[in-house]
Amino acid sequence: MTDFALKRTVEADVDAVLEWLKTALTAEGLGVLYTLEFDPSIAALLPCGAFVIGTQTGTEMGFLDPALAIGRTGNEALGPLGNQARGIFQRVLAEV
Repeated sequence: MTDFALKRTVEADVDAVLEWLKTALTAEGLGVLYTLEFDPSIAALLPCGAFVIGTQTGTEMGFLDPALAIGRTGNEALGPLGNQARGIFQRVLAEV
């Protein structure tokens, strides 16, 4: 099974992670549009492509892997765009 999300789990509560994530995304020129109260991991498949969910071991956050998603188009010219977006999300996950 292919993992379609870039993820990280941290030892913090959901509200703190949401605030950190919003700050990190804003610093990258991105924003947070909305949150879901049901199975937040499904949000990785939505246009926003992000999720934050409380787990037994902390709070998991992640993004739809844009390089993988763009790769599904079969258009190799879009590869650099997907890689650039992946780099942004990897930086955000490392910061939070």
